[in-house]
Amino acid sequence: MADIRIAVDGATSFPEGVTPFSRLQGAVKPRPGDFYLTHQKDNPWWKPAFAMIRLGQALRYKGEFRKYAHWNHAGIFVDDNGQVVEALNNGVVTRQISAYRAEEYTVVYLDMTDEDRTQVANIAKQWVGAKYGWLNIVNIGMRIVFGGKLSYSRADEKICSGLVAYCLTAAGYTWRGYDVNRMMPADLAWLASVDYEEATK
Repeated sequence: MADIRIAVDGATSFPEGVTPFSRLQGAVKPRPGDFYLTHQKDNPWWKPAFAMIRLGQALRYKGEFRKYAHWNHAGIFVDDNGQVVEALNNGVVTRQISAYRAEEYTVVYLDMTDEDRTQVANIAKQWVGAKYGWLNIVNIGMRIVFGGKLSYSRADEKICSGLVAYCLTAAGYTWRGYDVNRMMPADLAWLASVDYEEATK
């Protein structure tokens, strides 16, 4: 039987007590540890995972912060040749960033050591083959509808943005008070100060 992780989310509002990303400026080629955010407009908006993510982000990020909710998917680079690891509806897979050539996406270049990049990439690769975190998506939805701080997820599953956040802990990033498994693409965008207007300049 899978290990169900249950915790009390200590945070009352996002974002507080987390480490903002330290970004590289002017980088043009992604390296291991960098990550990307996408807005998959070619996919039906009603797909369960995307629909829940969009709803949750719209409720969390309002007003001037709504610009971060534009992004609905994330993944992480694991080599210098565009290979990425990402959690899709059918599980955690590896493929090339070129798969998003027809999509809208932006790369977030992070400032980290080569050792940190290697550790982040190794952790990401270890998750390939894992199942998508549907239980966690349900948890996000329940919290949206009913509120509360109870957080639960399966230890052997990941959602896209949760996978990115989990891997980046190897580079020293922390998410104090927050369950890393509940991180959404908009959360990553906020921490990296990536809004729609900036990414499309």
